[in-house]
Amino acid sequence: MIGRLNSEITLLSESALADGGGGNQIAWTAGATIWADIEELSSSSNIAGDRNVRLRRIAARIRQRSGLTLGGRIRLVDTDFDITSIEDDDDGRIALICEEALS
Repeated sequence: MIGRLNSEITLLSESALADGGGGNQIAWTAGATIWADIEELSSSSNIAGDRNVRLRRIAARIRQRSGLTLGGRIRLVDTDFDITSIEDDDDGRIALICEEALS
């Protein structure tokens, strides 16, 4: 099991920063770095349906961990991914299904 967890991912947490105009801007802050087994999934078209823009999708299998939520983010190398699904794996791990973040 340990040998398959061969990619480092960073868990990102969302925070709101004042934008100086009375509103807030979303910022993503790096948190814990953990090991994952990464599997590339088929890509999908972007939200607007532009078939020319394909978003990268991955499954990141990690050890059980609390505090993960839909809409959270992870970072793999220099790419941020939105967590779109959290599934229990057959071998006691969690599979995070993620799609490349647009911003």
